[in-house]
Amino acid sequence: MFFTIISLIIIFIAIIISQFLIEPELQPIFWMIFLLLFVCYANIYMAIYYYVKLRNNPGIQGERGEPGLKGTKGSQGVCVVDTSCDALQNCNELIDNTLRNKISEYGAIRDKMEKGTRLSNKEKKVLEGIQTYKSILLVKCESGAYTREEFKDIVTNSLDIALSY
Repeated sequence: MFFTIISLIIIFIAIIISQFLIEPELQPIFWMIFLLLFVCYANIYMAIYYYVKLRNNPGIQGERGEPGLKGTKGSQGVCVVDTSCDALQNCNELIDNTLRNKISEYGAIRDKMEKGTRLSNKEKKVLEGIQTYKSILLVKCESGAYTREEFKDIVTNSLDIALSY
């Protein structure tokens, strides 16, 4: 719509200007120049229009590439998937439950959050500190080097040390 309106205005202006040309030999030159200017305008408009329209669209998917080389064999680590070897499946839950048991204030805050009750500023600060502590423990837990009981002992010991200060 925008292109059509601007094009009609440009053509209208060109017709008015062509009426002011006194010598008839200049009419064809004027219209050739006008045509070239109009083609430039149309080209710029279409380039911008299609760039804006297509910039976020993904292209067609190509063919699948050739498979790469086989990687090196991994080490024989701790069982991660098999639950029979007491490997950790959900580190976040283990850390959260241990913190609830050791820090009664945290348990009360989590209960409030689960009920949808609004937290005070003090409770928000306590929660923020515990979240930072949990993120540090989560990185250590996800390394996969500990069983459930070993990691629970690590969390308990680190809490005892942190709470003694």
